[in-house]
Amino acid sequence: MTVISFLTTQNSLNSQRESQGNDLYLDEFGNIAIGLDNNAVSQLCRNAAQTKIGELKYSVNRGIPFDDSVFSGSPNINQFRYFLRRIFITITGVQEVVSINVSFLEGQLTYYAKIRTIYGPQSFNDLITI
Repeated sequence: MTVISFLTTQNSLNSQRESQGNDLYLDEFGNIAIGLDNNAVSQLCRNAAQTKIGELKYSVNRGIPFDDSVFSGSPNINQFRYFLRRIFITITGVQEVVSINVSFLEGQLTYYAKIRTIYGPQSFNDLITI
Protein backbone atom coordinates (compact mmCIF):
# COMPACT_ATOMS: atom_id res chain seq x y z
CA MET A 1 0.00 0.00 0.00
CA THR A 2 1.29 3.45 -0.90
CA VAL A 3 -0.11 6.45 0.93
CA ILE A 4 -0.35 9.56 -1.22
CA SER A 5 -1.24 13.01 0.07
CA PHE A 6 -1.41 16.31 -1.69
CA LEU A 7 0.56 18.58 0.61
CA THR A 8 -2.01 20.96 2.05
CA THR A 9 -0.72 22.20 5.39
CA GLN A 10 -1.68 25.77 6.19
CA ASN A 11 1.44 26.68 8.22
CA SER A 12 4.26 24.17 8.39
CA LEU A 13 7.51 24.86 10.21
CA ASN A 14 9.15 22.16 8.08
CA SER A 15 8.58 23.86 4.75
CA GLN A 16 8.05 27.53 4.14
CA ARG A 17 7.45 26.84 0.43
CA GLU A 18 3.90 25.66 1.05
CA SER A 19 1.09 27.99 0.11
CA GLN A 20 -1.01 29.71 2.74
CA GLY A 21 -4.29 28.64 1.15
CA ASN A 22 -4.25 24.86 1.59
CA ASP A 23 -3.19 24.27 -2.01
CA LEU A 24 -0.44 22.16 -3.51
CA TYR A 25 3.06 23.39 -2.84
CA LEU A 26 6.05 24.07 -5.07
CA ASP A 27 9.24 22.11 -4.51
CA GLU A 28 12.74 23.59 -4.66
CA PHE A 29 12.65 23.38 -8.47
CA GLY A 30 9.30 25.19 -8.78
CA ASN A 31 7.34 22.02 -9.59
CA ILE A 32 4.01 21.07 -8.05
CA ALA A 33 4.76 18.44 -5.41
CA ILE A 34 2.82 15.48 -4.07
CA GLY A 35 3.89 13.68 -0.91
CA LEU A 36 4.48 9.93 -0.98
CA ASP A 37 5.04 7.31 1.70
CA ASN A 38 6.39 8.76 4.98
CA ASN A 39 6.05 12.33 3.78
CA ALA A 40 2.41 11.72 2.87
CA VAL A 41 1.63 10.15 6.25
CA SER A 42 3.21 13.04 8.18
CA GLN A 43 1.36 15.52 5.95
CA LEU A 44 -1.94 13.78 6.71
CA CYS A 45 -1.11 14.10 10.42
CA ARG A 46 -0.36 17.82 10.02
CA ASN A 47 -3.66 18.33 8.23
CA ALA A 48 -5.55 16.46 10.95
CA ALA A 49 -3.86 18.57 13.64
CA GLN A 50 -5.14 21.73 11.94
CA THR A 51 -8.71 20.45 11.55
CA LYS A 52 -11.23 22.03 13.87
CA ILE A 53 -14.05 19.78 15.04
CA GLY A 54 -17.17 20.37 12.94
CA GLU A 55 -15.12 21.70 10.02
CA LEU A 56 -15.50 18.59 7.87
CA LYS A 57 -18.87 18.68 6.16
CA TYR A 58 -19.37 14.90 6.01
CA SER A 59 -17.52 13.99 9.20
CA VAL A 60 -18.44 16.67 11.72
CA ASN A 61 -17.23 14.62 14.70
CA ARG A 62 -13.64 14.46 13.42
CA GLY A 63 -11.16 17.13 14.38
CA ILE A 64 -9.89 18.87 17.48
CA PRO A 65 -12.27 20.86 19.72
CA PHE A 66 -10.05 23.95 19.79
CA ASP A 67 -12.67 26.41 21.05
CA ASP A 68 -14.15 24.21 23.78
CA SER A 69 -10.95 22.84 25.25
CA VAL A 70 -7.58 23.76 23.85
CA PHE A 71 -8.12 27.53 23.53
CA SER A 72 -10.60 28.15 26.32
CA GLY A 73 -8.65 30.50 28.56
CA SER A 74 -4.96 29.62 28.50
CA PRO A 75 -4.09 26.73 26.17
CA ASN A 76 -4.43 23.33 27.78
CA ILE A 77 -1.24 21.70 26.48
CA ASN A 78 -1.96 18.27 27.97
CA GLN A 79 -5.41 18.17 26.44
CA PHE A 80 -4.04 19.24 23.05
CA ARG A 81 -1.37 16.51 23.26
CA TYR A 82 -4.13 13.98 24.02
CA PHE A 83 -6.20 15.09 20.99
CA LEU A 84 -3.14 14.96 18.71
CA ARG A 85 -2.27 11.45 19.86
CA ARG A 86 -5.87 10.32 19.43
CA ILE A 87 -6.20 11.77 15.93
CA PHE A 88 -2.73 10.73 14.65
CA ILE A 89 -3.34 7.05 15.40
CA THR A 90 -6.41 7.13 13.12
CA ILE A 91 -4.37 8.28 10.10
CA THR A 92 -3.80 5.69 7.38
CA GLY A 93 -0.24 4.40 7.63
CA VAL A 94 0.38 5.38 11.29
CA GLN A 95 1.20 2.37 13.44
CA GLU A 96 2.26 4.11 16.65
CA VAL A 97 2.51 7.60 18.10
CA VAL A 98 5.90 7.48 19.82
CA SER A 99 5.91 10.95 21.38
CA ILE A 100 4.39 14.39 21.11
CA ASN A 101 5.90 17.52 22.64
CA VAL A 102 3.72 20.62 22.77
CA SER A 103 4.75 24.15 23.69
CA PHE A 104 3.03 27.51 23.96
CA LEU A 105 5.50 30.39 23.70
CA GLU A 106 4.84 34.03 22.88
CA GLY A 107 1.27 33.30 21.83
CA GLN A 108 2.17 30.46 19.46
CA LEU A 109 1.18 26.82 19.95
CA THR A 110 3.64 24.38 18.37
CA TYR A 111 4.15 20.65 18.51
CA TYR A 112 6.84 18.14 17.62
CA ALA A 113 5.68 14.58 16.94
CA LYS A 114 7.47 11.27 16.44
CA ILE A 115 5.44 8.50 14.86
CA ARG A 116 6.10 5.03 13.49
CA THR A 117 4.51 4.43 10.11
CA ILE A 118 4.28 1.47 7.77
CA TYR A 119 7.30 3.05 6.05
CA GLY A 120 9.41 3.51 9.19
CA PRO A 121 9.95 6.25 11.77
CA GLN A 122 8.96 9.82 10.98
CA SER A 123 9.11 13.08 12.90
CA PHE A 124 7.62 16.46 12.10
CA ASN A 125 6.62 19.71 13.73
CA ASP A 126 4.03 22.36 13.07
CA LEU A 127 2.57 25.64 14.23
CA ILE A 128 -1.13 25.68 15.09
CA THR A 129 -2.96 28.82 14.02
CA ILE A 130 -6.66 28.69 14.67
